[in-house]
Amino acid sequence: MPSQIVHDFLLLEQMLSVEYAPENVYCYALDAKADALFMRRVHALANCFPNVVVLAEHFNVFSNGKNVTRAQLACLEAMLPMGEWKYALLLQNHDLPLRTNAELVEILRVYNGTNDIGTKKIMPNTVNFSLDWSLAKLHLYREGQQVPTNLTRLHHTKSFNLIALSRTAVQFTLGTLNLDKMIAQLESSAYGMDEVLFSTLNSNLPDFPGGFSPICLPRPVSNMGRYTIWHGNAVASASGGCRSAYFRHGVCVYGTEDLLHIGRDRLHFYLNKMLAARRDGQQTKKANVKVNRRFYTELPHVLYNRLRSSGRLAEFKC
Repeated sequence: MPSQIVHDFLLLEQMLSVEYAPENVYCYALDAKADALFMRRVHALANCFPNVVVLAEHFNVFSNGKNVTRAQLACLEAMLPMGEWKYALLLQNHDLPLRTNAELVEILRVYNGTNDIGTKKIMPNTVNFSLDWSLAKLHLYREGQQVPTNLTRLHHTKSFNLIALSRTAVQFTLGTLNLDKMIAQLESSAYGMDEVLFSTLNSNLPDFPGGFSPICLPRPVSNMGRYTIWHGNAVASASGGCRSAYFRHGVCVYGTEDLLHIGRDRLHFYLNKMLAARRDGQQTKKANVKVNRRFYTELPHVLYNRLRSSGRLAEFKC
């Protein structure tokens, strides 16, 4: 579970306590802007566990998404030789778990290799279309790797940054693809570039393990990684809304008054966001609940891969 962090050590420590399992692997990428005391504390925490790593390289991460994917890829590379984990979840500050480790394991077994990545139309200014996005110009495949013959250029899509990548997708990304040029071009845009990389790879490349397709667009296909309430979201308001009534950059910052209805009603993996000042000293307590396997089985991207693996992809309907 790679995570980018800059502050709030107490939250980080509590979340590791809540999520920790000896069979999992945890990686932290530190923001270069974090203070020295915070960095020492994170390294000291990691030294207590054989399956927790803190990257030696620090990344100057910006709120517009710059350098986020570089940090994520560095963590994925560090984690790959550490155990035989099946999925990697990419987390950021203040992503709080809505599912127990046992529930996540059961859910991801239903996914059966499918990546949990959204496929949505990109927002304005998230991609610089004056640049050449052809596979040849991007040198997207490493030398000696077979390039798909039916794809010449990328058609960008986006997803929430919190995604779940299958191990085979991680191996493919690190071993088959060369993402340097693609990341550099994405980071020439104004904002949101961290939401584009993996979604575009997942929806465009026919050989991306556990991937999907852009065929459902313009209808968005969401992923289940993160539950977020945006200001003015009618659907979120109908399901209980932001009971803290506190928004930051248009996103609900949950208080303890939100936890009961969200924890009971939502089927997502994580909650975003809940700052330390809004927790009122309470710690997260979770109990295993019965997983709604049918719900996850019928998600479009899960169904797509199940039909593809059985040679029945022609039956897929958006």
